[in-house]
Amino acid sequence: MARIQLVDDDPLILRTLQRAMRDADWELEPFDDPVLALHALAEKPYEVIVCDHHMPDIDGVTYLQFAKQCQPASIRILLSGMADHQALMQAINQAEIYRFIPKPWENAELLATIRGALNLYRTREHDRRELDLLQIHRHRGEAERMQIKVLKTRHGELYEVQRDEQGRIVLDGEE
Repeated sequence: MARIQLVDDDPLILRTLQRAMRDADWELEPFDDPVLALHALAEKPYEVIVCDHHMPDIDGVTYLQFAKQCQPASIRILLSGMADHQALMQAINQAEIYRFIPKPWENAELLATIRGALNLYRTREHDRRELDLLQIHRHRGEAERMQIKVLKTRHGELYEVQRDEQGRIVLDGEE
């Protein structure tokens, strides 16, 4: 089950977000205190983080920058009731957000955005695992080539094939 962190200083907004997502098979973890939400980032992974931009102690862009450092694989989404283009550009460039959702939002759009974020997360995780496997196989192949090289250096005669005039392999002592 996907774990989604919701961060907004307004408990009413958090309840509205939860209500919009109640039918989805997601584990929702709401936080009305960004400091507590930051502590949660250190304790468990989240596939998606949805954060309000305007909060009293820390703004959403700064929060999502911390989230990016703590959990770089998570997909980050910014909510805001204000169309602050500078904040949006900062969020895109520094916190690398996936999407910006304006308040008020359409539930269908919100759910589609979360589903898209989860698909992106799963795709990236799959690609990361595939890359890890490829690197393991590459290192294993390099190690095998090094072993063969060492064996050839030490016991080169074992790798030499003797042939007769017709090109047939000659075994020890045969003619």
